[in-house]
This record gives sequence, structure tokens and C-alpha cells, in this order.
Amino acid sequence: MAAADKQSALDYINQMFPTEASLSGVEPLMQKIHSEVRKVDAEILTAVRQQSNSGTKARENLASATHAVQELIFKIQEIKTKAEQSETMVQEICRDIKKLDFAKKHITTTITALHRLTMLVSAVEQLQVMASKRQYKEAAAQLEAVNQLCSHFDAFRDNPKITELKDRFKSIKRILKSHVFSDFSSLG
Repeated sequence: MAAADKQSALDYINQMFPTEASLSGVEPLMQKIHSEVRKVDAEILTAVRQQSNSGTKARENLASATHAVQELIFKIQEIKTKAEQSETMVQEICRDIKKLDFAKKHITTTITALHRLTMLVSAVEQLQVMASKRQYKEAAAQLEAVNQLCSHFDAFRDNPKITELKDRFKSIKRILKSHVFSDFSSLG
């Protein structure tokens, strides 16, 4: 103990017990001080327990937070994996859509070509009938239609059916030409 502390303790005792007769109050004062010490000890013990409980609670809270963070990381990884799977699936779907789109374009082109081919066959047959009946006015319009339809099949000139139709058309044109010349010569 420092000298100042000793002096203040002596001053306190002298103040409390200024006379010899006042020393009779030492026992009740000691009991009061012991009671105060027990009370302070109990308060200290309570504070230590609360601090200990706070530390335990803090550790529990930290463990709980750590567990929550681990769960969150796991869920983020799951979401990332699902997102990658979804992206792969979308790419596959887009690839399939492109294939289907190409197929649709080819089918549309094929249907258009078949429709034109049907029209060409029908037009050539009608032209042949007109030529045999010497219907020159109707045949003139039909010749133009057949010429336009034949132009759509220029890319298919190696196809035997198209070649056959074009040859038949040339033959009909020759027949029409010969009919026209023979009809004019019979007039004059």
C-alpha cells in the first residue's frame, strides 16, 4: 500500500472512531463491512457469470453465424450450378431451334417448288390442248405463264423431269409456230 493510501485509511478510521468510547461500534461496523463485502462479492460473481454467459452466447452466435454463412455459400454454389445447367440447356434449345428453322425454310422452299412444278405441268398440258385446238389468243397468254414458271426451274436443268417438261414445251412451241404459219399460208 502506498503512503497516501495508508494515511487516508488512518484518517477514515480516526474519523469513524474519534474516541475510545466510539470503539464499541467496531463490531457492528465490521458486520456492516462484511455484509457490504458479501454484497460486492455477490455482485462481482453475478457480473462474472453474466460475462461468462455473454462469452458463451457470443460463441454460440458466432457458431450460428458461421453455419449460416456456410449454408449461404452452399446455396450460392447450387444456384451457380443450376444457372450453368440452365445456360447449357438454353444453348441446346437454341441449337435445336436453328435446326428446326433451317428445316422449315427447306420445307417451305420445297413446297413452293412443288407447287410451281404442279402449275408448270398443268400449264404445259393446257398449252398442248390449246395448240391442238389452234386457240392462238389463249395460247399466247399461256406461253407467257409457262415461260415464267420455267424460269423458276433454271437451277434444276439437270433434273430429268424438268428437262422433259422443257423439251415438251419447246415441242409445243414448234407445233404452234407451224400451225400459225400453215394457217397464214392457207389464207393467202
